[in-house]
Amino acid sequence: MKRCECNPLNDYLFKFIFGRKENKAITLSFINAVLGLEGARALIDLRFADREIDPEEETGKGSTLDLLCMTNDETQINIEVQVQNRHNMGYYWAKLYQSTLGRGENYNNLRRTVAINLLGYEYLPLSGFHHMYGLYDETGKHRLTEDIEIHFLELPKVTRKDIRSMRTLDKWMAFISNKLSDEEMEAIAMSEAEIFNPMNDVAFKFIFGKEERKQITIDFLNTVLHKALAHEIRDISFRQTEMIPDSDDAKLSRLDIACELDTGELVDVEVQVINYNNMQRRTLFYWARLYLLSLTRGEGYNILRPAITINLLAFELLPQEEPVAMYSIYNIENGDRLNNDMELHFIELPKYIKAPHKTIRESSKMERWLAYFANRLTSEEKEELAMSEPAIRAAMEAEKIFMSNPDDYLRYVNRQMALMDYRSGLQAAAADGEKRGEKRGEKRGESRVTRLMSLLLEDGKIEDAREATKSEEFRKKLFLQYGIE
Repeated sequence: MKRCECNPLNDYLFKFIFGRKENKAITLSFINAVLGLEGARALIDLRFADREIDPEEETGKGSTLDLLCMTNDETQINIEVQVQNRHNMGYYWAKLYQSTLGRGENYNNLRRTVAINLLGYEYLPLSGFHHMYGLYDETGKHRLTEDIEIHFLELPKVTRKDIRSMRTLDKWMAFISNKLSDEEMEAIAMSEAEIFNPMNDVAFKFIFGKEERKQITIDFLNTVLHKALAHEIRDISFRQTEMIPDSDDAKLSRLDIACELDTGELVDVEVQVINYNNMQRRTLFYWARLYLLSLTRGEGYNILRPAITINLLAFELLPQEEPVAMYSIYNIENGDRLNNDMELHFIELPKYIKAPHKTIRESSKMERWLAYFANRLTSEEKEELAMSEPAIRAAMEAEKIFMSNPDDYLRYVNRQMALMDYRSGLQAAAADGEKRGEKRGEKRGESRVTRLMSLLLEDGKIEDAREATKSEEFRKKLFLQYGIE
């Protein structure tokens, strides 16, 4: 990898890298590193704002900021690149803070404002390249408010370190200071590769759907099903995940993980990261397909075996506050359960994420699996999780194997990009509807795109899904092809 001989401190280049919507994951990584946020505390989204701050009066000074963004917790962050001392550190923060309050509004509407100053010169009489200033009393022990936070990153004070001992911020500063060799930069890039997402269905199938790693799957299934089954699962056998339709025009079902327990029950585990607004019916359809697999033509109904579906969801679906729920067929009058043939389990990760944070030691076995799939742990928490649960440690080791295979990694990345493009398609449909002033049109546009993307992703047509988000003509062609009105 040949490194570009350019200066990231050039404000045009800096804005190109850090100030573009399509690169916001880069900006989030940098901001989280500067603010020391990781795990459950990490910022997960941001939006870029207008860099122009209008003057209060005609004669007032207008301010042009280098990079201004709003985070998911409504904090506004200004990143300034300074190659020479302009003595304007406080001015930008004050201008930005007061701009959040409109005339007549309550002071409670003021937003936390963070200034990050990237300096090409030495500014503070302190060692180390990173220092944060806040509003404290003279003892430095009591902070008045977190609304003001000013960070200084002095590039001349960045020193060479062993890559193995670098924090994420060290790596970012090494990149921005542009002092490292091509080999060192490549090593840093590899070490800061995208955080593995176990909810990517390609990766999920690799970890949980392989015979050589079935003990991981058994442990997970025992955790989810121990109350419902009332017995321990000792062995499983994986089944074909593509279920043959009953007729030529019937829908082909592709399960994420299908297996048979040693006690005869059939289990389907599905991972869903996007709500297509059909989850209840979708899980019923998959359950029905699985249930009917155990019965061949001419056999008696007594041959039918219990079927269980487990849905791992990256979105909220059900009214319950708890992240884990099980549905079966009950008598509404007396609570009597009809039989054990149907079980539908739902695991909603956002509900776990929103719950009060627990340490790994405090967490139940189910909560530890939820922590693994939620993927919001610090490096220390991940290490503790791996030490506490051998099956989860084995899953983490499988991640490394998966990511080291170029073909698997490419499929993983394509899947991640397809999901991102899907969301972009929905946003484009909504924006188009809003532009025309048609709320009904907006909803209809979203619905059509949702249906199309759902079908394309189910059929594994990832490239078509990505192209459909970019080309209106291509979308129209696919709408006709799939019969979407």
